[in-house]
Amino acid sequence: MKIKITDLKKFIREQKPNVKQSSIESYFKSISSMKSLIGFVNFDDEEYVMDKLSSYPINTQNNYLMGILIVLNGFNEDNEYDEVIDLYKKTRTKLQREYEKNSADTNHKTEFQKEHEASLDDVNTLLQRMEKDMKTRKIGQKGSKFTAEDNTLLNQYTIFKMLMETADRNEMSGMILMTPTAMKKIKEDDRVDNYLVKENGGFTAYYYDHKMKGKLKTNIITKEKEEIVKIPHTFSPELVKILKKFIKIKDIKTGQHIFTNSSDTPYSRNQISQILAQGSRKYIGKNIGSRVIRHLIITKDKEPINVIQKQIDEQKEHMAKKHGHTVHTMDNIYDDN
Repeated sequence: MKIKITDLKKFIREQKPNVKQSSIESYFKSISSMKSLIGFVNFDDEEYVMDKLSSYPINTQNNYLMGILIVLNGFNEDNEYDEVIDLYKKTRTKLQREYEKNSADTNHKTEFQKEHEASLDDVNTLLQRMEKDMKTRKIGQKGSKFTAEDNTLLNQYTIFKMLMETADRNEMSGMILMTPTAMKKIKEDDRVDNYLVKENGGFTAYYYDHKMKGKLKTNIITKEKEEIVKIPHTFSPELVKILKKFIKIKDIKTGQHIFTNSSDTPYSRNQISQILAQGSRKYIGKNIGSRVIRHLIITKDKEPINVIQKQIDEQKEHMAKKHGHTVHTMDNIYDDN
């Protein structure tokens, strides 16, 4: 297989001229991972590739296959890859149907869900037990000694409370306390950290060191025609109260990192995952971190939408049966919108 790509992102853009930059970045990541895993030389061996991908979740397999198809289509001027392209397309269709079947089966759980099975009730129980322990330890009370264990517990509790409200990842890693005036002094291009800004009696979180960095600069933003729209997080009165107390106990000043260990070293993303897992195992015997909470909250938020979608699907099935064709035919032929 004779495939050589000097500038992969440029190549992807040429194959996908109309997609968003975030999609280009996603394709780039998938193709780079596949090239590292099996090399371009094996892209035309569908059986070998699928054997390598078999251990990955269905969505991950689909993402990788999309990247491979982009490469093969880009080098298929002489139609030499028609056969293998068709094989990959059939495989993707099969995987998609399997995924849809699993999604429709409410009893089906992904491997990740099985390993980290938890509920929002579990998280609330965890927080209640942490609150009780903090009272027992007299954390923040006048005259009480603030130990390294107290610091870890306080960090765990506060981060869990933030995650329950935001459903974010570990964006509090490296977060710095700021004021609006201090933020204004930092030029837009120089904002490379995550910031918690105390303003208007509350707090707003601005994420610049985001997981999607390079595609998204702040949390929950869209990038359309190179224009960036920022929607930072504002917090509830309950969380504002918790954050104010947290900052007071740790005596955090403007410009200092917020979530740190007992030596005032800021936690990395991985370290945050570790302390959250450590805390959840201690208090409820389960592994809970930002990814689990994100899954629980977004799934709950989607419930009303899923109900509406189910009603729509049922109406479409009725209409299709009434007119003697399939829903697919109705959607693709009888639609002038």
